[in-house]
Amino acid sequence: WITAEYNMLPRATQSRNQRERDRKIKGRTHEIQRLIGRSMRAAFNYEKMCFIKTTN
Repeated sequence: WITAEYNMLPRATQSRNQRERDRKIKGRTHEIQRLIGRSMRAAFNYEKMCFIKTTN
């Protein structure tokens, strides 16, 4: 499974917002992370990657 984390400095507005840290993720950041993760999963060629399968 491929995941991504979005943690950019907020610079899009005139007033600065505090960075989201310590798992206090707001809705916009969560949606951006999901979008990045989906894009990465779509771009990767899984057949060329080595996977280690584990069983319990």
